[in-house]
Amino acid sequence: MGKIRWYLHRLKAMTYKEVLWRIQLLFLEYVDRFIRQNKSILDSKLYKRNGDCVQPWKINREFVDAQCGVTHQIFQTLSTKNQSSHATFYNNQEWPLVASRKLQYKGNKELGDARINWEYNRHHYFPILVKNYWITKDKDYINTLSTAFYAWVEANPFLMGISYTSEMELAIRAFSWYITLELLPKERKYHKLRRDLSQGIMNLLNHVSMYHSRYSSANNHLIVEMVVLGIVGVSFNQEDWVERSVERISEALDLQNHADGVNKEQSIHYQFFIMEAVALFILRLEAQGMNYPKQWEDQLYRMCEYSARLMDRHGKVQHLGDHDEGKLLDLYGSDFNYEDYVLQLCSYIIHKKYNVSTQPYDQLKCLLSKRQLQQNFDHFHRKNSVTYSQGGHSILKGLVEEKEVTITFDHAELGFNTIAAHGHADALHITLMIDGEKIFIDPGTYCYHSDITWRNYFRKTKNHNTVTINQENQSEMKGAFLWGRRANTLLHESKLDIDRDIVVAQHDGYAPLIHQRSLRYEKPRQITIEDTIYPMPESTIDAYAYEATYVLGKQCEVIQKEKNQIIIQAENTQLRLFTGNHTIEVEPIYFSEKYGVLEKTLCIKLRGKEEQNKAHIVTVIEICE
Repeated sequence: MGKIRWYLHRLKAMTYKEVLWRIQLLFLEYVDRFIRQNKSILDSKLYKRNGDCVQPWKINREFVDAQCGVTHQIFQTLSTKNQSSHATFYNNQEWPLVASRKLQYKGNKELGDARINWEYNRHHYFPILVKNYWITKDKDYINTLSTAFYAWVEANPFLMGISYTSEMELAIRAFSWYITLELLPKERKYHKLRRDLSQGIMNLLNHVSMYHSRYSSANNHLIVEMVVLGIVGVSFNQEDWVERSVERISEALDLQNHADGVNKEQSIHYQFFIMEAVALFILRLEAQGMNYPKQWEDQLYRMCEYSARLMDRHGKVQHLGDHDEGKLLDLYGSDFNYEDYVLQLCSYIIHKKYNVSTQPYDQLKCLLSKRQLQQNFDHFHRKNSVTYSQGGHSILKGLVEEKEVTITFDHAELGFNTIAAHGHADALHITLMIDGEKIFIDPGTYCYHSDITWRNYFRKTKNHNTVTINQENQSEMKGAFLWGRRANTLLHESKLDIDRDIVVAQHDGYAPLIHQRSLRYEKPRQITIEDTIYPMPESTIDAYAYEATYVLGKQCEVIQKEKNQIIIQAENTQLRLFTGNHTIEVEPIYFSEKYGVLEKTLCIKLRGKEEQNKAHIVTVIEICE
């Protein structure tokens, strides 16, 4: 019954054109069952269109001062050594080798989260193996690559199993294979491997070109799919792929981003993911001497200006919305500062230094010439507070002695498009970071597909740094990536100056009750949060219960607690939090800093009940000397 309800809600989110398109897909899938399914991805007869890499990117293979990358690890937490490409990484099980379109991977508690397997089968470690060869000149790395590639081909017939369940996954895998192909030595003995990689790339992208994301599903997936189609199109001389990619990306960037540079998906991670993808395509077009629309650079500039302000001088960023650690190009295989790398990548397009690192990342060493890497740019200054009224985010900045204070205030819409797939019910959510230490945090994401209970846990209002009324969510969850009724936000005021920042916003997610939040930062040490709940004129509500939540970073301890006051100790920072009218409760709560990893931390809860009248919560945070 639940599945039927989901289908009905999903259908409501579609236009009639999308319904017709999805009917067309069903016909295409039916044809694929007979002419392509269960054949080899290396079969040159899968599609009429074939090709070779006739216009190589000519990327660098020197990797000066680089270290060998890690090849047996995903998400920095899971070992992939001796694992099958069908591994679930859960209870030692494997995804079944059945037709991909029939594989029930969503909400499969028995087999776990498909996103874990997808990360492995994105094959980021393929180009890392070739990078390691160029660093060490050890041919075993290429032998390992060849063995892994042909083993994967044998174990994954076309359109069978978990590896073919998402078009974006095919695109990212094709990109990994493409970078591998570009990095491989041109020696004759590797001719077959190069030829087969080329054929596999063409077959993957022939499929993507037919099935790419559209309509209500056309979020970051569409941009990533089109970027890979375009990059490979340039190198393989597929002009229509390039033209289509440029056209679709231009449309998508306008649709998916506010004019002030904030991505409409309301996910910080996916903002960086899109920036990486578009920047890589621009570099590829530039390397070939081809033009790209000026609007891309304009969009990238605005996105960088916003994204760089989220980052502090230590390169730390607080995340909002979904965060699954996805990326297009990884030459490390271990933990690296993805956000700083993306800003560095974009810096070479905008000619302005947005990132904080002083050394180029290995990806940049690979894609840019020595001359390009030696360029010097003006530094971006991230010290001033800014409100992005269209995107719905305020970023407040200050300095306590030499410590940088970064506060984010989310007064944005729920998410992009009719399904708002990656949004969380977190209107008026606040985060606080002091000199790289995360004090008030977003709880994270944890999982996508394995367990709807956990998926919902990390999207619920009560697990974010905002106010919950009657234990309800501000917006209505209809599925793991589907929302119904949504909270509407309204920015009332934003006054930002040297000594004091004030931002006031509200939402109607609990109509006929309104939640209004005022954030005041008296620089440099005092932050005051005032929450007011009041009934709309037509309200008939007699009583309601409410709670304000503040999730603490894992390094934070509560070292002293009184009724209306607590002392919070981070590694290098101490804060005093007090309320005049609410008892402070400290409770355990789950958070997920790394995708698929569940941890516990502490949260602060301020609870109360009100009858008819306004409710008023005042929270004061002082940064101690």
